[in-house]
Amino acid sequence: MSKFLSPAARSKDTAAPPEDCLECKLIGSGTMLALSGYFVYLNNTAPKNSPMSPRFNTFLAAGFAAAAVVRLLA
Repeated sequence: MSKFLSPAARSKDTAAPPEDCLECKLIGSGTMLALSGYFVYLNNTAPKNSPMSPRFNTFLAAGFAAAAVVRLLA
C-alpha cells in the first residue's frame, strides 16, 4: 500500500517514533527499581526451606535493575 502514497506521506510514514517524555522514563525506571528492591526483600526474608530459589530472586532483582537503567538512559 505504501507504493501508492505520495513521497511526503511515505517519508512521514517511515519517521522514527516519538521519544518518551522525562516523566515517563522516571516513572518506568522507578517502578522497575521498586520491583528489583521487592525481589531483594523476598530473597532476604524467605525461609531457608522455601521452594522459591534464592538464585531466581537474585536473577529477577538484577534483571529489573538492569531494565531500569536501560529504561532511564534509552
